[in-house]
Amino acid sequence: MAAVYAALYGFLSFFYKVHSDAKRERRNREILTKMLSHPSYDWRHIRTLSRSIAESKDRTEQILLDMGARPDEAGKPIWTLVGA
Repeated sequence: MAAVYAALYGFLSFFYKVHSDAKRERRNREILTKMLSHPSYDWRHIRTLSRSIAESKDRTEQILLDMGARPDEAGKPIWTLVGA
């Protein structure tokens, strides 16, 4: 019986983690989209974007690239949405 409980606990833990990660990913994308679509700002600094979603710079850059955002071509740490 203990093996059944352990297996059930493992499944539920895995399901909760996957669901939580997906929920956080959607929330992060929504926040970044709103920030990059704001009419007052054409570009946003990576530090501002990273802090707004509480993720590392590298993770934020990956999310931005997946969303279709692009960094400044001159190498500045600023980002914009393509076509925004």
